[in-house]
Amino acid sequence: VGSLLSHAWGLVLSVGFVVAWWGAVGSEGEEEQVRWIAAVTAGAALGMLAVTRPFSAIGVAIPFGVHGVVLLIRGTREVRGRVLLVGLLVGLVGLLVPLWQAVATGDPALNPYTLWWPYDQVGFGPGHGVTEQGHTLRQGWINTRFALRVGYSDLFGWPMLSWLFLPFGVWATRRNGKMLLTGSVVLSLFVLYLAYWIGAWLFGPRYQFEGLYSLTLLSAAGMAWLAGWWMPASGHTLDENGDPAETGVKGWRQGVTRILRLRKASAQEADNWRKGRALGITALITVLIAGNLIFYLPARLNGMFALYGISAARMEPFLTPEVQQLAPAVIIVHGDIWMDYGNFLDLEDPFLTTPFIFTFGDKSTLKETLRATYPERGIYHYYPDSEPYKFFTDRVPELTP
Repeated sequence: VGSLLSHAWGLVLSVGFVVAWWGAVGSEGEEEQVRWIAAVTAGAALGMLAVTRPFSAIGVAIPFGVHGVVLLIRGTREVRGRVLLVGLLVGLVGLLVPLWQAVATGDPALNPYTLWWPYDQVGFGPGHGVTEQGHTLRQGWINTRFALRVGYSDLFGWPMLSWLFLPFGVWATRRNGKMLLTGSVVLSLFVLYLAYWIGAWLFGPRYQFEGLYSLTLLSAAGMAWLAGWWMPASGHTLDENGDPAETGVKGWRQGVTRILRLRKASAQEADNWRKGRALGITALITVLIAGNLIFYLPARLNGMFALYGISAARMEPFLTPEVQQLAPAVIIVHGDIWMDYGNFLDLEDPFLTTPFIFTFGDKSTLKETLRATYPERGIYHYYPDSEPYKFFTDRVPELTP
């Protein structure tokens, strides 16, 4: 499924940062050169995330920022140097945000996004959100609850069961500092986005998408723990009671804490229990995945088809030979809401070099402004709801919404 939203790229950068961070400060046995390369990668990835989704980058950075402070206090000289390098690179790459805003608006602190939607800002009080009193912490909590409710199903496509294995994963990794810190990213994002006025449940909790791996890794750990596949970080096997085995061999398959203490069970009974347990969890996961593919996912995607009236069918008039002859042209789209115009953005590129480029508005001076800006292009008024196959050289008042 394709998307023009930046969340997928943000997730790639977020994952890249976390993996590189542990490569820079947490790997054992790696060469120093490899660790420094990992530090450069971590700084570049988080910096690019700050450029792509600045607010989400803060949420991803908070847990590791705390970890970085601890390492600056307790770490070796080499570790402190790599932590400082990561921070320096994040700051340098992140400076592209105010630089771009200065070029685009003349003000490094002015987000161009707010020129279209001035109320769409992070924070609380009047001016943040669409209500008169502005955004409140209570509204933020309501939004978060809705996002969590959708996430219960959307995470793996298991209605109200997608978080089934999370508690077991937290328990299984309770002594694994790396996993718990990595798992805290999604929590950091949920807390941070309490300050944003609008929720995100139509497409799931997408504002927390950059922390998706927190949930998937913890869920995977829970599945493995329940199935008896879990390998403790210590590298030692566990005996039948879930305690470290005195004669355990490193690197071999690990035992697992038993849900039922079978202290008096024979070795054969214990082995049968482990096999049955693994088979049962595997069967359960298989059924859940199949249910998602057969029932949940098709229904969820069908609900997004032609959402807001946006579909490929509405672009068909621009593919006809008659309309192609009008190019190059600027099309003034007349509609009630911006989605009437947004439907056609797939027909233009960001550099405005395509046969058709589109604008949205109904100001009397708009056509003159466009003619002066694009003298080589024809200017046409377009009414997609009333006359989808007709283009007018002048505004038609009776068709104007």
